[in-house]
Amino acid sequence: MTLQPSVPVAADDPDSTFSLSHASSFWGGTGVMDFILKTLGESSALGMRVRGSYGTFQTGFTEAQSQDDGTSQVDDLGSLSSNILEIVGDLYYLQQISPSLLIDIYAGAEMIRLTIAENTKYTGNEYLNGRFGIGGAYRVDTEFQLRVHAGALAVFSADNSGGAFGSSPLSWGAEAGAQLSFELFDGVQAILDYTFRFLQPTFPTPAPQARVNVATESLEVMHTGGVLLGLTF
Repeated sequence: MTLQPSVPVAADDPDSTFSLSHASSFWGGTGVMDFILKTLGESSALGMRVRGSYGTFQTGFTEAQSQDDGTSQVDDLGSLSSNILEIVGDLYYLQQISPSLLIDIYAGAEMIRLTIAENTKYTGNEYLNGRFGIGGAYRVDTEFQLRVHAGALAVFSADNSGGAFGSSPLSWGAEAGAQLSFELFDGVQAILDYTFRFLQPTFPTPAPQARVNVATESLEVMHTGGVLLGLTF
């Protein structure tokens, strides 16, 4: 994930900017519950899917200071320990198109909270998003199933660095992913999962008490992969 563009470190120091990058790999765990709430005839159903994830990583900081000769001096400020918490809940409608093809339409909400160790520049962000999209699952044979999905994200609330950027209006993002599942043993499944997420909230009007006094834009690009083990009932 990255934050763009660089922003002033302080309102009274417009010539100094900092940049950060969450470029290191995430390491953590995730849990998923997926169950049918109600069957609707022989080929359709309503279901619910809940996922929680937690991971750790490093955030790197650099600071650029404008010089009298028009150049900039860039200093590496090092890395800080960071973590991310994600909670997602969806309701979905499932329709069987053929013996090997299922289509689902989903809608739900998610919370993403990124926390950086205490520092004087940037301490993380939190997003509350609505989500809706469509997915399809195709059973390759009796052993393997491939599901792909894509959807839109409505960013209802974006809080960057404890309100340092001010308030953010509604913005839009996107997500997509794929899951390949196969049976390891009787009743035990393995799932290879990949998810891409893109968010770009804006902060056009800094709050009066905000440390950053210019309009700002935050760009979050997340690539998440994992291996899940599941039990079917």
